[in-house]
Amino acid sequence: MEDILNQYCKQDNPGLLLLSMLTGSGKTYNVLKFIHSNYKEFVKQERKILFITNLKKNLPTDELKKLFIENGDEEDFEKYFLFINSNVDTVINRLLEIDNQIPEQFKNEIYLELKKDIELLKNEQVPSSFKEKIKIDIRKNVEPAFRDIIQKTLTKNFQTKKARFLAIKNNQDYQWIGELYPAVFTDEKTILFLSIDKFVAQNSTLVEPSYYFYERLINESVIFIDEFDTTKDAVLKNIIQSGLRHRVDLIDLFLNIHNHLMQTECPEVLVQESKWRKKKSLGKNWLSLREQIESLREKANYIFNKYELQHICKSHEEFPTKERNFLFYDYKFHNVLARNQRVEIIGDIDNRTNWIKAFDIKHQKSGIDIQELLSSITGYLSYFQTGVKYLANNYRRLKEEDKGGKETFPLKLAIQTVLNNFHLKEVEFLTNRILEDDLPYGLQPYQGSIQSHNFYDTGFRYYDIVDSDEHDTLSKIYMFNFSRTPESFLAGVCSKAFVVGISATAGLYTNIGNYDLEYLKSRLGDSFIRIKDDALVKLKNLYNEATQGYDKVSIKTQFIGADSQEQAIKQLEELLNDREAAQDLWNTLLHTITDEKEESIKFAFCRYVRALTAWQYFLAHPDCHAFLCLFNKLPKLPIQNSTCIYCINMRNFY
Repeated sequence: MEDILNQYCKQDNPGLLLLSMLTGSGKTYNVLKFIHSNYKEFVKQERKILFITNLKKNLPTDELKKLFIENGDEEDFEKYFLFINSNVDTVINRLLEIDNQIPEQFKNEIYLELKKDIELLKNEQVPSSFKEKIKIDIRKNVEPAFRDIIQKTLTKNFQTKKARFLAIKNNQDYQWIGELYPAVFTDEKTILFLSIDKFVAQNSTLVEPSYYFYERLINESVIFIDEFDTTKDAVLKNIIQSGLRHRVDLIDLFLNIHNHLMQTECPEVLVQESKWRKKKSLGKNWLSLREQIESLREKANYIFNKYELQHICKSHEEFPTKERNFLFYDYKFHNVLARNQRVEIIGDIDNRTNWIKAFDIKHQKSGIDIQELLSSITGYLSYFQTGVKYLANNYRRLKEEDKGGKETFPLKLAIQTVLNNFHLKEVEFLTNRILEDDLPYGLQPYQGSIQSHNFYDTGFRYYDIVDSDEHDTLSKIYMFNFSRTPESFLAGVCSKAFVVGISATAGLYTNIGNYDLEYLKSRLGDSFIRIKDDALVKLKNLYNEATQGYDKVSIKTQFIGADSQEQAIKQLEELLNDREAAQDLWNTLLHTITDEKEESIKFAFCRYVRALTAWQYFLAHPDCHAFLCLFNKLPKLPIQNSTCIYCINMRNFY
């Protein structure tokens, strides 16, 4: 396996390598060995190594650190390694420890609220249900507000990203920020460990605007994804949450864009070509930036006039349901009306209204199919977003060229700058759409069916036609857009970085429990790599050698009772030969677990008695050389102490 990693991972070509190897074959260990053996070369090349898992608790941080220490490289581990946790978890874990380092100027009302909330979280007497509410409030409100204060202070006092970074690194008044928010040091670290949830979310470094890892950090990187197939669920969940968050009134958004395009003149700086764009467009038939804006204006005006959108859209009184109607689109439209009906827009000049009506499918078409209107507007929005991205990319290059290339200007800020010049209301929605759809070029065209191609590359969206007393004279058509799929997201990452998928089931051809490998293979072309047969045979032989003797192992099982509190006390009394001691464990649980119902406490008591019964068997059989007890979560400290005391007493007895 070491040879395979050295063969593919040292190069800077993007792609995807799947390591579908058996559990216990040393996949993770060999990856860690590769990281330690090659990190110095990655430092020289200014490339990054990312290790990603589905759960952050599964990150092998301690194992990697041990490897560095064993080879005398502990200082390098501290210098080049970074675990990127969520901001909330880092703040909760660290704030109370560094409270005395934080200057008084930052200890305002928001800070005091944050500190108080964290103290409540650390208090074992506070019920878990209340703690969960506190943590949600910290995540959604308090911590972001405190972080915003820090960012504004840094921006006010230090003009550039570099100056802000150096202040946090060297200035005693700001060094605490690096301890509270280690992500500040993302750029200077070479080895990054993080969960898949963090990878698909934005990285907040405080010294610059937040960005997505796949937006700019992963170029020419090597990305190891452990339990590769299980990460699909996390990516899908992120896509769904983003789509639900970014609901938009479709026609209102289009009218907002159209009206401001017709009224607004762009400042000269937005149509001034950067040196970067001049070089990129050399020999290509690209529209000039001025022509691009004019094209956006013309296409918007064409749709506006064709569908007479100066008139409102309103559900007709004969429309089947009056409050909510849905239209779904993957590669074709579906509605929730009867199968024999279609929805049309009927223009009514006298009432200055476009009526939304349902007709029998056999009925002669008398208006405009609503699918045509929605397709035209959503198609235009995609075109508009592409045009804005062109303008934004050019503008960011202009800004960077003005500073001699010493300071980067984030794409997000460039997009917001362009959109704000059009005086649009939905700046955040459009910015996120452009950033999330910003898949890189260089992918192969997908060779699958039309249906699959459209679904994986364009995703899924639905429209919600809403009538309400709050807007009684018109209907709102909301769009929920899930424009990406886990497969298209991964294909985009693999076109920028070299990704190694590690899992015993990474190579399964299923689009339910794994990424669709057929799609990825088609999109990535020769960059989709599977281990060759001879290498697989060699790995299999090595695995068989490493696991010799397992065929001689036998597993004996025995059922342990204690299904009720009474049975458990009786069983524990027999184990300890002491009824009072048995009753004491029950009392300890009863007074320690204060936020659970008594039935739950009884269940926990029975569980610990069963564990102690197994422990007694282990002590009584010297031929058993190890004892392993697995719980779904660790018991609370007082319970741990009590259980340990019983274990020690039983050991002394035997």
